[in-house]
Amino acid sequence: MNKFHKLLSTTALSFIALLPLASSADAISFSLNLNWEGTGITDPSIRYFLTGIFTAEDLNNDGFIRATNSDFTEVTDFAVTFSKDPNTNLVEYNFGEITSDPEFTFNFDIVNNVISQSGTTSAALDSLYIGNRTSSFSGFSLESFSGALRLVDVNGTDNAQGGEIKASPVPFEFEASGGLLMLGAAWWWRKKLQRNAAKE
Repeated sequence: MNKFHKLLSTTALSFIALLPLASSADAISFSLNLNWEGTGITDPSIRYFLTGIFTAEDLNNDGFIRATNSDFTEVTDFAVTFSKDPNTNLVEYNFGEITSDPEFTFNFDIVNNVISQSGTTSAALDSLYIGNRTSSFSGFSLESFSGALRLVDVNGTDNAQGGEIKASPVPFEFEASGGLLMLGAAWWWRKKLQRNAAKE
């Protein structure tokens, strides 16, 4: 194999090896793990938690996900669980329950990995509202409240406040079948180049 074929072979292998990395970095779709911790307002010794997952697509490539009850086209999944101390489950909400709530508001800055949560329900671009406060059954929500986040219970039994809700990326998992396919393609391409070089 001459130098040209060696260079071409190495370049091809490098390109194929980097494909999964490029596709994961440039993907429009992404998933985030959400978590929050607060303390009880009437009893600070009680701890409250929100955990969940948020999945979205930046369809217009503006670097933001701005979702409300009337517009959540970029949100593909949203599910949360409220609990306390820390194994008592209060309520779980799925995508349909969250996005059907008339006050649902969630704004995420993709570039800076920041959830807007400093406003109130009247300032939609800065506010946060996740849950179902208006429900007459298991009505829990986490919302912006005077610069802090507050867990609100429609029944008035559990109420808490705390710091920011955190968002961490769900680890990227490259499918084994895709990896094997690319490795196979790289092996086939290298063998073909070797055969061509041997004929010369």
